[in-house]
Order: sequence, then C-alpha cells, then structure tokens
Amino acid sequence: GRYCSQWFGDTTFSASPTVTIAPDYVTSGIDAVMDRSSSISGNVQRANVAPAWVNAIGVWPQVYRWDVDEGAWTEANDTGLQEPTDASGNYTVTGLDAGQYKIRFVPDTSYLTFNHFIADQVYGAPTGAKLSPSSPAEWPTYEAQLSAGTTITLAANTDLTGIDDQCPWGGYLTGRVTYAAGGAPVPDYHVSVWDTSGLTFVGDTWTDASGNWEFRDLDDVPDYKVMFDDESGSLTGGDPGYFYNTEWYNGAGSPAAATSVGFGPGSGMAAINAAIDSTTQWGDVTGKVTDMHTGKALEGVTVGLNLWNTDTPGWVEQHSTTTDASGRYTFTKVPWAAPFNSAVRISAYEDESNT
Repeated sequence: GRYCSQWFGDTTFSASPTVTIAPDYVTSGIDAVMDRSSSISGNVQRANVAPAWVNAIGVWPQVYRWDVDEGAWTEANDTGLQEPTDASGNYTVTGLDAGQYKIRFVPDTSYLTFNHFIADQVYGAPTGAKLSPSSPAEWPTYEAQLSAGTTITLAANTDLTGIDDQCPWGGYLTGRVTYAAGGAPVPDYHVSVWDTSGLTFVGDTWTDASGNWEFRDLDDVPDYKVMFDDESGSLTGGDPGYFYNTEWYNGAGSPAAATSVGFGPGSGMAAINAAIDSTTQWGDVTGKVTDMHTGKALEGVTVGLNLWNTDTPGWVEQHSTTTDASGRYTFTKVPWAAPFNSAVRISAYEDESNT
C-alpha cells in the first residue's frame, strides 16, 4: 500500500515491453523505480433534511479507477485500506496508484439506524442523482452509474484532500402483512417494489416474525407499486404461488389496478399493508406407521404426500416428512379444492439406518 503498482516500463499492461528470456541466459536490466502511492480524503454529510449538513457516519467510500486496458471504471480500493466515515463524517482511502478516479459513497445501513434513510451518492453528481436501491443484478452498469460524477485526477505520491460530498436522503416504504382470516401476522412473506415507469423491478424484501417489512433508500422521483406474494413458498412448504393469491397494494389483483405510492425527499409512506387470502381450502393429513407383523411403531420412516392434480392430470408429490418416536406423521395445509381434489396418496419407506 505504500508504493504504486506498475508494469515494467512504467506504463500500462498493453504498452509494457515484452521481456524475452533465452535458455541458459540471464536477462538483466528489468528494473523498476517505485513511486509512493497516494490517498484521497474528505468529508461526507447528509443533505437536504434538517438538521442541515449533519455529518454522515458509517458511509463507505468506494473508489473506481479508469482502467485504460479494459476501457472501463473498475473498483480500486479492494485492498482493505479504508474505513467508513468516522463520527465527524471524515474518510481516507489509501494505497492508490496515480490515475483517474471516481467515488461512490455507500451508506452502511447496519452501522447506524439513520443510515437507512441515506441514499448512495456519486461524488460530484447532482444531489438526487442516486443509484438504484435494488439488488446488484438490477443495477445499471458501473459506467452508467458513475457517468454523472466528477473525475478526480490523482498524481503519484499525493495526498488529495477536500473530496467532500453530501449524500441525499432517500425515501422509504413500510407495512405489515397479515392473514385475511383472523388477522395473524405472516412472517417470511415476499414483498417487491416496482417503479411505475414501465413497471420496472426495483427491489424486494421479506416480512419479519411480526409480519412487518420495510424498504429504504428509494428515489423520490417516480411513484412505486408494491406486490405481495409467496415467492419462496414459505407458507406452503416450498410450493410458491399455488395456494395464495398474489396481491398488489391496495388489495388489487393486478399491477394495473394497484394504488401507486410516492413521497418527497427524506420522507416515505407507512401502512402499506396487505391481508393475504388463500386460493383454496385446507385440510390436515395425519397417520401412524407400524410394523405389519409386530405392530411396533416405526420412527424415522419417510412419508410422502402425493396429490391428484386435475389440471395435469396426474399425481404430484407435494411434501415429505418423517415419523416421530410414536410412528406418527402430520401434513398440514393440504389443499382439497382446485386444482387439487381430495385424493391423497401416501408413500412410506424405511432408510437403511432404521431397525
């Protein structure tokens, strides 16, 4: 970290002279004169919300260097030689080579609670030109994200100071998901947020044990629509979408009929709630597995639940479980309405370890 990395000839990889080594011959003169590395430091504040210009604590400076050979911005400070902003909002990134740089400030939402409300910011970009809050797979390319930012020219053996910026405050959405019948909270339920412009996916989250969910760092420019669905199959043992209606806020069955939600800078909307309802009716299946000769209860026997699908038609294996010490097993929430009927087939087999 104390010295700049370099290619032989003090140039780029593509322009570096090729060294030819002959058999049984010592190639000498492959020398290098190392220059000390540089650093970038500055201060980050929270913008546009009272109290104004409060120091932003726990914000990571992510530095990107223009790679001449790749023709792209590549992350440069992956050496661990940096920390998030301190209590005064100050940061320093060390171990940098000479070159062209841009900086993206990314709040660490686990660092302090208020960072949930700070949006990403590219140095020199207009406040509000925030990055997408969705998962990395949904972000635009780094080049597009960084295009609005200021290019920083960094010389070798230089400590560049005063690279300050303000992170804009993002908006938020919060709500709660409950069962329509009884009003009990629904944990681990999938909630996704969509930009109304072309119905573009923004990001997703899951409800906590109390059915509550939140989504932070949202842009305040477009309106959003919110969808609730059992994507992971958390309610049906791994069968997403079979037995629960997909619902859009506010009680809509399609995105076209959904209510849009929006907010101003640093604000948001709460009570974006949903009461989900099943698409079918349920029943439980229980039983006991015993030895046909001795009547002894068999523990650890695998039991499979197969349902007759009237649409296919055919048997569909839905779930499996194992018997307890009393030889008993239970399947809950077994559907008995379309597309499944009340026909149930149970299969049981004993593994080699069971005696």
